[in-house]
Formats: sequence, C-alpha cells, structure tokens
Amino acid sequence: FSRRYPSHANADNARYWLAECLFRQGQVARAAWVLRRMLARYPGGNKAPSALLKLALCVRRLGRRAKASKIFAQVVQLYPGTREAKVAAAHLRRH
Repeated sequence: FSRRYPSHANADNARYWLAECLFRQGQVARAAWVLRRMLARYPGGNKAPSALLKLALCVRRLGRRAKASKIFAQVVQLYPGTREAKVAAAHLRRH
C-alpha cells in the first residue's frame, strides 16, 4: 500500500503496522529498518510517536541498550504528555 500510494494519508500507518508485524514475527532488525524509513519519510505522521517508541524497543532487543536509551529519551522530549512518552520514561527509569 505504502509503495503504491506513498502520498496517501494512511501510508505511514501501513508502514508502521508492517514494522509491528515484523517485530512480532521476530524480524526485529527488519522492523527497525522499516521504522527508520517511515520516520524519515513521514516525520510528522500520526504514527511517529508510536514508531519512535517501537524503534527504541527494536534497538534494545538487538542488544544496543545505550542507543535504545537515547531513542527513549527522544520520545519523551519530542512527544511529552503522550502515552508513548510515558512508556518511554518508564523504560528509562528501569535501565
């Protein structure tokens, strides 16, 4: 969908959910790649906060804890007051 209709209002949603499926299937590195591309192409999209949080989770799962902490901090900084920021802050407190 997102390849065929890259300007569609739901293109960022399609990429986010693709990454979510990949993550749940254990294809974490591929999910991270999709999320990075989605965030680069649709930085103001409605799924950007969720995508950045999921990217942090992917990076942590890949064993890069310091990098994941930086991304969690970005979520808190860029999207204060959101559910994603609260989840990211909880991860930062634990690690």
